[in-house]
Amino acid sequence: MNAHRGSYDPNNPVTSHTAIRPVSIKNMDGKSPRYNQRPDSVGGSLGIDRENKDQECCFAFVLKIENFKDYLSEISCCTWLNNIPLVAFLVGILILLAILIILPFLIASFIIRGYSSTSLNDSQTVEIIRAQSNWPSADLSLHLRSFKSMIPPNITLCRGYGFSCTNLPSLVIGTLQRCDGVEDCPDGSDETGCKLCHTSINCSSTTHGVISSRYSLCLRGYRLCDGNIDCPDGSDEERYCKKECSRHEVRCGKTGICLAHEQICDGDVQCKYGEDEKNCDGKCSGGALWCEEKKKCIPKWQICDGVQNCPDGKDEMDCTCRECSGIGKALCNNSNVCIERSQVCDGNEDCPGGDDEVNCPGSCAHSSKEDFIRCRGGILYHRKYACSGILNECEGKCNECFKEMAFTCSNHKCIEKNLVCDGLDDCGDNSDETNCDCAALKHLGDTMQCKVYTRGGTTKCILLSQRCDGYEDCPDGEDERNCEKCVNPDAVYCAPTKTCMVSTKRCDGVTDCPDSNDEQRCSCAECRIHGFPIYMCANVARCFRRHEVCSPYTQCPNPSKVDKLFCASQARQSAFLAAKKKE
Repeated sequence: MNAHRGSYDPNNPVTSHTAIRPVSIKNMDGKSPRYNQRPDSVGGSLGIDRENKDQECCFAFVLKIENFKDYLSEISCCTWLNNIPLVAFLVGILILLAILIILPFLIASFIIRGYSSTSLNDSQTVEIIRAQSNWPSADLSLHLRSFKSMIPPNITLCRGYGFSCTNLPSLVIGTLQRCDGVEDCPDGSDETGCKLCHTSINCSSTTHGVISSRYSLCLRGYRLCDGNIDCPDGSDEERYCKKECSRHEVRCGKTGICLAHEQICDGDVQCKYGEDEKNCDGKCSGGALWCEEKKKCIPKWQICDGVQNCPDGKDEMDCTCRECSGIGKALCNNSNVCIERSQVCDGNEDCPGGDDEVNCPGSCAHSSKEDFIRCRGGILYHRKYACSGILNECEGKCNECFKEMAFTCSNHKCIEKNLVCDGLDDCGDNSDETNCDCAALKHLGDTMQCKVYTRGGTTKCILLSQRCDGYEDCPDGEDERNCEKCVNPDAVYCAPTKTCMVSTKRCDGVTDCPDSNDEQRCSCAECRIHGFPIYMCANVARCFRRHEVCSPYTQCPNPSKVDKLFCASQARQSAFLAAKKKE
C-alpha cells in the first residue's frame, strides 16, 4: 500500500480485493468476508452470488476509503490519521461534506437577514407604530416589542405610502405634500423631479444643469413677482408680471400680476391682497376644497393632512391612505378621517366613535351604563363635572345639579357652591344671594360664620352640617380643616392634615394628601370620571394625568413593560414634533 502513496487514484487496480490483503479488512459488522463460501445447494447459489457481489462492492468501497486515508496521511504529514478508526474517519468526511453543502445557504441567509434588519432600522421612524388586533401581553420583553403594537386596532398609519426623503429615508412626506411648493425634506428632495405639482403655478425645472420640460418646479403664490428669480427660465418674474393681461387672464388689483382662471380660488393666495381667493362662492379650482364656515377654499396640500383647517373637519374626511400618508398622521379606519399621530391615545376622542382611544395603554373605557353627558364640542364629561357649575360648555345640559359641588339656581342654572352668598349675582336671577345671613339660616340648623371675607366683600354664614363635608364653602376652606372624620361618605379624608376633600379629588392624578391616600387603590371607574385624560397604571391601582405620566420616564410605581413602552413612544413622538417645529 505504501508503494502507491502520494498518487492516490480511486480507480487503480491496487484497490481490488484480490490485490490487497483481504484478511486484514473486515466487514462493517466486524466479521471477515466470506468470498470462498460454497453454496449448500444449487437453489441457493443465486442468493449467495448476490450476497458475494454486495460484499465485494462494500469491501472495495472500504478499501478505497483506507487508501484515501493513507494518501492524506502521506501528503499532510499527519501520520496520526492512520490511528483513526475507519468508521470515525468516514463519519468525519460526511460531516465535512454536509458543512460544505449547507455553508453557502447559511451565508445567504445571514446576508438576507442583515439586509432586512437594516431596512427595519431605517424605516422605524416611518412606521413608528402599526395597527394590531390585540395589545401585547405584559410578559413580553420590552426590547422585543415594537412601537407598532401601541396603536388601537382601528387606526392605520398607512405604511408604504408617501415619499421618503432621499438623504433621510426614515422621514416620509405625505403624498399631497410632495411637490407642493414647500421643501419638507431637509435635502429638499420632495420638491425635485416633480412630474405633477399640487400647486397651480409651476415652471420647467433643470436636469443636470440644463432646463428641461420633463420635470417641473412647483411654486406657491407668494413667490410670484417678488423680485427673486425662482424658475430657471425666470418665468415667475416675467410671465405673470406684466402691465397688460390677456383676455384669458385675471389681474390682481393694481399689482401688475396676471393669473390664469384656473389659478383663481385654488386656496393659494397669489395676489398681494388676497383678492384671488375672495368671492369664490363655493367654487374652487386646482383640487381645493370649499369650507363653508370660513367662506374660503382649502388648498390641496392641506386636505387630509391631519389638521382641521375647516371648523367642521370637512377637509379631513373621506381620506384614503394615499392622502393621509406621511409620518405624523393616522387614519381612522371606520370613518376615513385623517388625524394627527399625536392625537392617538391622547385621552381625547378625535375619530368619530372614538376609535383612536379604544384599548389604548392606560385607558379605562367608558361604560354605556355610566352617567356621562356630551357637552358642547362633543366631549363626554361625567355628571359630577358636567353638572358642577365649573364647565361653561356643559351649561344647560343638566336636568339636575350635582349637589356635592353645585348650587341649583331658581332658573335651573348650576353654579359652584362657593359662589353662593359671596356678594355677587352668579345665577343671573340673584337667587344665590338670598337668605345669606346666619339669622336667615337658623331655621335650617346650626350655623357658623366664615372668618375670611368673600370676593364681594361680605361675611359668609354656612350651616354647621356643611362643615367637614368635603366641599370648601368658606373662602379659605376653613370649614374643611381640623376634622376627625368626614360627614359625607363620598368625601376624601386626609388623616395627616385632618382635612376633608371633595370626591373629585380622589384619583385625579394629583397628590393632595401627604400620605397619597387620595391617589391609592384607584379603580378605573374612579379614574375615568374626570374631565381630562387619565392614564391608569398596569401593575398598581394608580392614576396619573396622561400628559404628566411620562416625564420623560413613566411615573407609575412598579411599571409594567406596557407603561415603559408607552412613555418611550410618547418621547419618540415628541422628538418628531420638535423636529417638525424647527423646520
